[in-house]
Amino acid sequence: MKLSLDDETYAILREESDRLGIRVPQLIRNMCQNLAKHVQQRNEQQPHPTGRNNDGQQKN
Repeated sequence: MKLSLDDETYAILREESDRLGIRVPQLIRNMCQNLAKHVQQRNEQQPHPTGRNNDGQQKN
């Protein structure tokens, strides 16, 4: 996948990647994986607004 970033965003990511000692693509990959993990954890903890479980089953 190709990601297009503006100069300011890339500069911020570059500074952070330099501070952590990793390359920008790895930093972006790590950020996406962490975000996905947190979203999944949040979804498992919160009830579905339609009264269904997160797996689509109707609650009793």
